[in-house]
Amino acid sequence: MSRKVFDLFPSPVFKVNILDDITSELTEKDLSDLAEWVTSAPVPANPVLDICEGDVKTCFIEDWEFASFVLHDTPEFHDLVLAYVNQYVHMMGIEYVIIADSWYTKMNKGARVNRHRHENSVVSGTLYLNAPEGSQGLAFVNPTIPYRMKDKTQESTKYNEQLALVEVKTGDLILHPSWLEHFVPPIDCDNRITISFNCDYKRLA
Repeated sequence: MSRKVFDLFPSPVFKVNILDDITSELTEKDLSDLAEWVTSAPVPANPVLDICEGDVKTCFIEDWEFASFVLHDTPEFHDLVLAYVNQYVHMMGIEYVIIADSWYTKMNKGARVNRHRHENSVVSGTLYLNAPEGSQGLAFVNPTIPYRMKDKTQESTKYNEQLALVEVKTGDLILHPSWLEHFVPPIDCDNRITISFNCDYKRLA
C-alpha cells in the first residue's frame, strides 16, 4: 500500500546571511557603520511603541505621513534587500513589491517585542545589523492554532507546535508574510540593532 503525507498550505519564512551569501559584498564593518548611523542623528527616535517593552529605541511611527525610510537613505542596502525580497515573492508566486517603509530598533537586556503582525503590508522583513549572543531570534505563531477546536497533544511534532523560533546572528535577513504573527522574546544582551521593513505592491503612476 502506498502512503503519502501532504504538507498543505505552508507559511514560508526565508533567512539568508548577507555576510556569507556569494551575491553580497558587504562586510561586518558595513553593518556596524549602518548601525551607528541609523541609531544617531539622521532619524528621530520614537520613545513610545505599544508593542515594545523594556529598553527599546526605535524610529518606527504608525502614522504613514511620518513613516521612516532608513533603507531608502542607504541605496546599497536597499537594493540588496530588495533583490532578496524579489526572490522571495517569486518563490511565493505573487507580484513583485517595493519596500514601503523601514525603521531601526535598538534593544537592550530584558527588552521584548510583543506578538503582532504588520498591517497594510505584503511581505515584512528584518535585517540584523548587530545580534550579540543572547539576542534571541524571531518567534512565529502557528496560524492554524485558532482553528484546532479539539486537538489534544501527546507529543510535540511539526504539525502541532504553537511557536517556532528562528535563531539569528549578525548579518541575517529574515523575510516572512506580513500576516504571520511574530514576536521577540525577552533578550539577554545589549545593543541588539535591527532594521525592519514592510513591502507593498508597486503603484501605478
